[in-house]
Amino acid sequence: MTTLPAKVLSAEGLTVEFRTRGGLVRVVDDVSFELRAGETLGVVGESGSGKSVSMLALLGLIRDGNAVVSGRVLFDGQDLLALPATRMRDYRGQRIAMIFQDPMTSLNPVYRVGWQIAEQIRQHQRVGRRAARRRAVELLETVGIPSPGARARDYPHQFSGGMRQRVMIAMALSCEPDILIADEPTTALDVSVQAQILRIIRDLSARTGTSVILITHDLGVLAGIASRVQVMYAGRIVEQAPTAQLFARPQHPYTVGLLGSIPRLDAPRPARLPSIEGLPPLAADIGPGCAFAPRCPDAEAVCVQQRPVLLPSAQEHLDACLLRHASSPDEKRTA
Repeated sequence: MTTLPAKVLSAEGLTVEFRTRGGLVRVVDDVSFELRAGETLGVVGESGSGKSVSMLALLGLIRDGNAVVSGRVLFDGQDLLALPATRMRDYRGQRIAMIFQDPMTSLNPVYRVGWQIAEQIRQHQRVGRRAARRRAVELLETVGIPSPGARARDYPHQFSGGMRQRVMIAMALSCEPDILIADEPTTALDVSVQAQILRIIRDLSARTGTSVILITHDLGVLAGIASRVQVMYAGRIVEQAPTAQLFARPQHPYTVGLLGSIPRLDAPRPARLPSIEGLPPLAADIGPGCAFAPRCPDAEAVCVQQRPVLLPSAQEHLDACLLRHASSPDEKRTA
């Protein structure tokens, strides 16, 4: 029997709600997952599925007074959600770092990039200005920025989109974190730059042993980098599996739809790529049943009445589909 790597982080029932005039609206609903040492966990889903919000909640970065975050996030023996803000700063950036989705808005336009990286280092480590500056230049070189000493004196607007993303990776890795959360790090980049950014993340993880959570809306991005994939829809996890297993035998109709919309090089070219009909629901409009039921080609009456839960369909493969786990046609209708 294969021994799995140790867990470095565990989320249990992570839920995010916002107070509105119509009551509490749940945008992340009872999300539970584990991150193992040295692995890359892919989190995929359409915009609005709760991918980024769940990770921001995990890091204590949802500061809206109307937000209600509940559940547990266990890391290094601590429940991160129970920590006061002052203690959370000791973990955020130093032990758990994040590459945000838009590097232009994440970098301060009025400070040089080297100064911004050095500030991150001095915030968490007891080093002087010169040592932090040297470390910033080393990090820029590590992520493949040419003439790093000179470029460290440049401002964000003097970098291309791909180079700004490399700066964000350098900043995130500056304190050698145990966990790196990358929120759609390849968005708005051309294909060749996407490949470079993903290669940097993969190589750095392999070299340093850092565990990675890679958020994306594109399953194709995860194929060559993630060891496991977690599919989210309408704030819930609908499928979890090792990457190869998910691509070979997807179980949830939503995952099947996502994979079907990706062009294949080993199959005849279709006249038109399949698509998932309809749009994801608004959080306030989700009923008691399966949130995907209105768009699902296989949905039955039970799907709009009963909420599915994640159940195993194979080793380490979980999915939340009532019809997939019904053992007979009669059970489908009465479950």
